[in-house]
Amino acid sequence: MKSKFLFALSLTALQTTLLSCGLISVNVPGGESTTGNGETTAENTETTSGSASSGDLTADWVDFQTENNKLSVKFPGTPQTESQTTPSDLGDLKFTMTSYTDEANTQFFMVSSVTYPVDPAQYDAAQGLEAAKQGAASNSGSTILSDEASDRFGIPGKKLVMNATQDNGEVYTTRAEIYIDPKGPTLHQILIVTEGDRVNSPEANAFFDSVNITPI
Repeated sequence: MKSKFLFALSLTALQTTLLSCGLISVNVPGGESTTGNGETTAENTETTSGSASSGDLTADWVDFQTENNKLSVKFPGTPQTESQTTPSDLGDLKFTMTSYTDEANTQFFMVSSVTYPVDPAQYDAAQGLEAAKQGAASNSGSTILSDEASDRFGIPGKKLVMNATQDNGEVYTTRAEIYIDPKGPTLHQILIVTEGDRVNSPEANAFFDSVNITPI
C-alpha cells in the first residue's frame, strides 16, 4: 500500500506550496469549484459522518498533535512521524510528516504542518493554495475531481478530491484538505489516500471530522 506513488502523492501539495511560497502577491479567484479541466461546477464535496457517529468510531483512536500545537487529529492506529527536507525559494526547508497506513483496508492517513520563514505581509495565501492544488495534480499524475474553497477553521483552505492510475492499472483516490494560516504563514495539510474511490468511508469522514486547527 505505502508505495513510492503514495509517498510522492502525500508530499506533493506540501512541496509545491513551498516551492512557490506565495511570495508574489496576485489575485486568485476563490469560492468556486473546478473540475480537472478547469470548468466550474456546483458540486459540493464536503461530506461528514456527523459528530456523534464519528465520536463513536474514534473512541479508541490515537490522539495526535503537531509540534507547533496548532493542528490536532485522531488516527485509527499509532502514526509514524518522518522528517523531510524539500527545496524552496528560501533554500532547503525541513518539516515533518505524520502518517498511518491501514493495510487491511488499503487506506493511508497523513497530516503535516509547517511555518514558512517569511514575512506574513509578503505572503499570498490564495496563491499558495492554488499552486499546491495544481502541483499536487501535476506532479502525481492525478486528475482533479473536485476543488472546493473552505474556511472551516477561519483561515483560507481548499478541499480536494483527485485520483491517479498506477502502471499496474490500480486507481488511487486522494481526499485532502489544505489550509494556509496567513499569520504564520503556516501550511496545514490533511489527507487520506485509498484504493478505488472509498474516500468518503466512515473512517475517512471520522478522520477529517476529528481535525482541529487553531489559527495563530
